[in-house]
Amino acid sequence: MSTRRKFAFTALLLPLFGLLAILPPLVSIRNVSVTFFGFPSIIAYLFGIWLLLIFGAFILQKNIPEKLPNMKENQEFSVSQELPVSQELPVSKDSPLD
Repeated sequence: MSTRRKFAFTALLLPLFGLLAILPPLVSIRNVSVTFFGFPSIIAYLFGIWLLLIFGAFILQKNIPEKLPNMKENQEFSVSQELPVSQELPVSKDSPLD
């Protein structure tokens, strides 16, 4: 498996983990009369998941490879294929911006 695919797979797992972690059946398990620093356990659980997602995104962006191998594999994202800038949009004479 190439580095690009490993990175894309890892980037896909982070939001999927977050989605699964906040599903109602898992959240309702934490709905007990226990408090953490004065907050109900369900709130502490949701904020904990939120902090884990932020930390995971931070770690993921720090580990982005500078030069991914096989760049020819993804030509549609190449800078050399930009759209021409010389095309102008037609403007009506009755435009409210005049």
